[in-house]
Amino acid sequence: MIRSFRVLCLAGLCLGCQAPPEAESDRVYAEALSLLHQGRFSESEALFRRVVSLAPDSAIAQIRLGEALLRQGRWQSAGRQLDELPTPARQRPEARLLEARLLAFGGFAREAELAVNEIRYLDLYVANGVTGTDTPNALLHNQQNGAFLNVATAAAVADSGQTIGTAAGDFDGDGLTDLYAVNIGQLNRLYRNLGDGTFADVAERAGVLFPVEGGYVAFFFDLDNDGHLDLFASTMSAFPDVLNSMVTGEAIEPNRPFLYRNLGDGTFADIAVAAGLKRSFGSMGAGLGDLDNDGFVDIYLANGGPQMARLEPNALFRNMGDGTFADITATAGTGSLGKGHGATFADFDQDGDLDLYAGLGGHYDADTWDNALYRNDGPAQHYLSIELVGTQANRSAIGAHVAAFAAGRTIRAQRQSGFGFGSSNEPLLHLGLGSATRVDSLHVLWPGQPPQRFFDLPVDCRIRIAQREAHYQMLRRSP
Repeated sequence: MIRSFRVLCLAGLCLGCQAPPEAESDRVYAEALSLLHQGRFSESEALFRRVVSLAPDSAIAQIRLGEALLRQGRWQSAGRQLDELPTPARQRPEARLLEARLLAFGGFAREAELAVNEIRYLDLYVANGVTGTDTPNALLHNQQNGAFLNVATAAAVADSGQTIGTAAGDFDGDGLTDLYAVNIGQLNRLYRNLGDGTFADVAERAGVLFPVEGGYVAFFFDLDNDGHLDLFASTMSAFPDVLNSMVTGEAIEPNRPFLYRNLGDGTFADIAVAAGLKRSFGSMGAGLGDLDNDGFVDIYLANGGPQMARLEPNALFRNMGDGTFADITATAGTGSLGKGHGATFADFDQDGDLDLYAGLGGHYDADTWDNALYRNDGPAQHYLSIELVGTQANRSAIGAHVAAFAAGRTIRAQRQSGFGFGSSNEPLLHLGLGSATRVDSLHVLWPGQPPQRFFDLPVDCRIRIAQREAHYQMLRRSP
């Protein structure tokens, strides 16, 4: 059993390794811990309270009670539970990680100094479904010596369901990176990180089993800046379904994208149809970025299939900020007919807005298309571009989260390695700020490390933030 586990650099520590000494509390503690891992948080809370009554000096039971409260969204109660611990117990690594989880869940609102393990090495989760050999997925644990060890079986993520797409993100706000696997012709998996080197598939309970036929690309993102990661999964629909959808404006269920809104309680609701993503697409690639600097992330679908005769325009959907998306492909001029295989958002001309690079080209040698570079010439709004440099965390800052507080609203982003097949953005965090002319405060939560806070920042500039440095570095300011 692996005692610590890391996926995309967020810490996973074994929290439930000690139980109170009394025999009765031993039994109740084990039952409570099992319920916690099953996601039955209210029931586990009741049993942890019983353990505390049986063994009042059990620090681990008190810490686990705080975690049960936090998992129910009661982060203030969890904070009070943590504050009541005696000083020696507050120094335990379990308590420090709970403090980290509180900070993440509370949107950086809780004042705290964290002292959890330094995480500098990234691990890899590899989808092997495209091989067609029923080879299970691999979870490659970084041995920190230039080598990796496949621990997928021990970690319970060795899915052999022909996985073609994966996504990583902390969907339940507990400070641990979870995994989503998109399978071909089989139900998808949502692997919740249990913090002890293992995962549990909670896809059915969370409500994220679909799409089944034609699932391709998935990514976590915060569509409404509420601090909970939402989930998008594209569908590679059959071409007749796509053509029919172009005429009717609707999909033949369930051949459409799935947009899962995180409800904050460990479950999701599919809002794709209500959000305006109700057509069928043959999406082999997808990307996201805030193209109009309004503080809400937009979605670009790179469409097309391997058949030579299949021609389908790419699609650009603007996030309207109210839980809906508008198809602005025609007005934006981004509907390439070439076979879409990826999307990259980057401010290539350094004018303060994100441009779009679309990778095009079909399966066959003769099915060639020129890639497209779309320069963004839309109306200007304010922005802040951030380059993160990890020192104690990994240098690329994969897994770091930022929150900008400006003009009475919060705008959030997380540093990711990519967004599925053929898609990755420039290694910067681009925050659209709308009409805000100053950033009141900027909070950076590093993976497994103390947070950083900066106050009264200018807009329309690019800055560099190095971990544990007291001041940011100005790299460029727009005229």
